[in-house]
Amino acid sequence: MSRLEDFIARWLSRSGDATFWSWVITFLYAVVIILSFLYTRKIRGDKPLHLLWMALSTFLLAMGVNKQLDFQTLLIMGGRYLAWKTGFIRYGWVIQMAAGAIISSLCFAAILYILIRCRSVLNRAKTALAGTAILLLFLFIRIGSITGLRTAMILQYIIFHIHALELLGLTIIFASLIYYIFLDAKKEQLPHREAAPEL
Repeated sequence: MSRLEDFIARWLSRSGDATFWSWVITFLYAVVIILSFLYTRKIRGDKPLHLLWMALSTFLLAMGVNKQLDFQTLLIMGGRYLAWKTGFIRYGWVIQMAAGAIISSLCFAAILYILIRCRSVLNRAKTALAGTAILLLFLFIRIGSITGLRTAMILQYIIFHIHALELLGLTIIFASLIYYIFLDAKKEQLPHREAAPEL
């Protein structure tokens, strides 16, 4: 077996989570991702709302794929290997903190850009955004606990079972999509009563 194949085999052996709730969350991700892309197609004529839901759908897709593949494990393994090969292993903690700060900054910048571009339609997706905020909190805790960020580690200790956050956020987004796609559409199709003639 080549070194690359051995590296990939070790990553795949460490990735994934075979617990019952992990598979429930993975299945819910799949359902929510399908619904979000269906809704994104439905509203493609409304550019700000379409952009917002494209961003949300892409974020959900990335989170869903990462749920079982654990790309953060691949990044950590790759980073440690490079640090060892280049002699920077003695600065591993500093590099780990810097990587966490860079990733967090990029995520924050992307979120800020989307919110500014789509500020006119934020009120029309406030429930889904609330669920997304919970998922972002979960992501912050996961990245922070891996990179040794003290605030994230304290939050993980307080919340105890952070995967409940992930499930809660997904459930809120799922409920909002059901409303947007099915219930809200039916409400728009209901015939409006004619106003009573003025006497």
